[in-house]
Amino acid sequence: MIDSAVDLAQAVSEDRLTPKQICAEHLATIDRTDSAIDAWAWHDPDAALAQAGKIEAGLPLSGVPVGLKDIIDSVDMPCCLGSSLFAGRQPQTDAELVQRLRAAGALIMGKTRTTEFAYLQRCETRNPHNSRFSPGGSSSGSAAAVAAGQVALAIGSQTGGSVIRPAAYCGVYGFKPSFEAISRTAVLQTSQTLDHIGIFARHLVDIARLGDVVMIDNAGLEAACHHSATARPHFLWVDGMFADDIEGYMAERVSQLASRLGGHAEQIDLRAFLDELQQAHSVIYDYEYAQNIGPLIAGKQTEVSEFTALTVARGAQVSEADYASAMTVRQHGIDRFSALLSGGKMLMLASATGQAPLFEDGTGNPACSKFTSLCGLPALSLPHLGGVDLNGPDGLPLGIQLVGAPASDASVISAAGWLETYCSNGIK
Repeated sequence: MIDSAVDLAQAVSEDRLTPKQICAEHLATIDRTDSAIDAWAWHDPDAALAQAGKIEAGLPLSGVPVGLKDIIDSVDMPCCLGSSLFAGRQPQTDAELVQRLRAAGALIMGKTRTTEFAYLQRCETRNPHNSRFSPGGSSSGSAAAVAAGQVALAIGSQTGGSVIRPAAYCGVYGFKPSFEAISRTAVLQTSQTLDHIGIFARHLVDIARLGDVVMIDNAGLEAACHHSATARPHFLWVDGMFADDIEGYMAERVSQLASRLGGHAEQIDLRAFLDELQQAHSVIYDYEYAQNIGPLIAGKQTEVSEFTALTVARGAQVSEADYASAMTVRQHGIDRFSALLSGGKMLMLASATGQAPLFEDGTGNPACSKFTSLCGLPALSLPHLGGVDLNGPDGLPLGIQLVGAPASDASVISAAGWLETYCSNGIK
């Protein structure tokens, strides 16, 4: 089976494969693997095959199987928001990003599992590398389905670390573009300030192709991916970053990579500043989560998880003054990163604090990504770099994250391509 989304679309365009053949192959993979993973909240093989029969060749994603996180509306599939309170909910419209996928010829295979209201309560999905472990959250099913080969691409969302962390835990690429780079219309809103749409794939060029399809403006990601050899980015890294959270082996991987990069990497100190940003993120998230999710669970607090109920209650206690102060910190962060990461500089850090936790221990720590969600920075998790050991102590994947200035999405993709080539071939 062809592994790359770009290659699948090309095969359809050249009449080497039909969308129905691609659909059947991926349905077989789901049948073979999903009993151990449980990545899908809803999928209907007959509906998928019928959809495949209507897809035209010659489009950017012709026949490419895609999974949608179960907080994204589409008219032909239920959208239950990861909650039993909304079981059977049937949207009346397609989200704008779904319209873009359909126009590009994508084969939408179904709805991938998410945590309740895209928050912290774990869902049924297991890590495809070892079912004893979590796939991360809240885009659990999207990351796991891509890692298991059930789909070539998937859509997720991130408010704290819900794209970058699952990507790292499942060993795939995860990209969270700049704030509002992908439309959030007809997508569950948990935080108007922090919510982002993100994407998953097994290949960097596939991330670029999908990004160019779903981002509102022509992002030029695929062109940046193909011209990455000339990027010559400069990487910034922080020794002791998130020291209270990060596992020693993960911090060591980042330090070793920085040493390998030599003059291409520069050590800086942002620790106190990042601590301030993390605190602001928590205040804004709680306040806006209560605004958005509170009305959905009003009178039904006993029917949702403790995570959800307590967060709504906590957010309702956040004062307007504390919220305004946190928003001021957010703007300061945006301004500082805009200056710090100007000229194509990239912040390089761990994608997550370590390998995936055991399933019963929850969906993992979002510490490495909260500041990027707060400041709307484009972030990409890389699952492999030549000569860099990105495996945890239990053989589970680890990830390296690149973060750019606001609206520098193409530069992040370009820097990633350069870094992969450098690590594999030692280019200077």
